[in-house]
Amino acid sequence: MASSQIGDIKQRLGDSALSRLLLVARNRSRVAVCILRVEVDPGRLIITMTVNRDIATRTTQPRTRFTDTNDAIAAVAEFLESFTLDKKS
Repeated sequence: MASSQIGDIKQRLGDSALSRLLLVARNRSRVAVCILRVEVDPGRLIITMTVNRDIATRTTQPRTRFTDTNDAIAAVAEFLESFTLDKKS
């Protein structure tokens, strides 16, 4: 959260409310998104995968394109499994 945003919130809510808000934000679970876009092209599928590992941050991650459904499924599985690995670290 940018310091100017924190200043605005602090002015509106006061110090104690801001402290509670920041505590909740720090303890919030991360929310991720994986979007698959499927285009039908004559004779094949074009699958585009876009991911964001934390929607609280606006990161631009490269899109990945597949023409093989097994490769796309493997990439989605890898994306999901990466969160299991994060918890073990």
